[in-house]
Amino acid sequence: MLLFLERKSNQKELSSATAVGSTVALPHGDGTPSIIGNCYGVYFMTQLLQNAAYGTVLILAVVILRRVLKDRLLPGARLALWAVCLFRLLTPAAPESVFSLWGLSRLFEQPKQAAPVSYTAGYVPAPSVPGPAPQAGPGISWETVLLAVWLVVGVVLAARYLLAWTRTRRAVSCAIPLDRSDERYTPLPKCARLREGPMEGAPLTFGAVRPTVVLSPGLDGAELDCVLAHEGVHARRRDNLWHYAMALALAVHWWNPTVWPMPRLLRRDTELSCDRA
Repeated sequence: MLLFLERKSNQKELSSATAVGSTVALPHGDGTPSIIGNCYGVYFMTQLLQNAAYGTVLILAVVILRRVLKDRLLPGARLALWAVCLFRLLTPAAPESVFSLWGLSRLFEQPKQAAPVSYTAGYVPAPSVPGPAPQAGPGISWETVLLAVWLVVGVVLAARYLLAWTRTRRAVSCAIPLDRSDERYTPLPKCARLREGPMEGAPLTFGAVRPTVVLSPGLDGAELDCVLAHEGVHARRRDNLWHYAMALALAVHWWNPTVWPMPRLLRRDTELSCDRA
């Protein structure tokens, strides 16, 4: 009789343990993917705002330096400062960095201490059984809406810039190419190509990998020498890379008002740098 009761109690303990173990499994459709997506969205927006904050401070600092120092700030130094601004706008800081918003937030976190738990003699706490996870709501979070608006406007601006680049490339291809034996190639680097033809904005330099210098018809004498020297510096330095990086910064930070005057100031400093070269 005692052996039968002992076996009966062991079976009850085994069945209760099995029931407890079965309730630990999470149910399907607990909304975990949506929670993970929201976390990534918040992290991305934090990085974007961090880049915008640091970039805004740098842009304002460069503008103030340009206005205070004026001609004493050399064009080469101005371009170096603009390079720092572009690097800060387009390069996110690692979350582990002390200078990131995630790193700064950790400095102000208070260490959490676990509350002491007292047990009475002979008392064994029952295992905690997690309840069912809350179901994710069908609504769209505000982070998703902001990311969608940011992405749509950025893609539109990038497509607009790409369309303008394609039109300019088509116009450059319509200009007449000049042979390498032409003496006007002398001031240009070996990577540059030379064309001549009526084109809006000419003389100009198009492209960065194989820059093409387009001359207006009728240039000669001292004016031609100055134009070739100026455009040769553009081609040698591949200054169009500045404009490509600036277009990317505008597509990413279109909502930041301090970024919009930057292309005009950068173009002016690039031209001054070529004139002084």
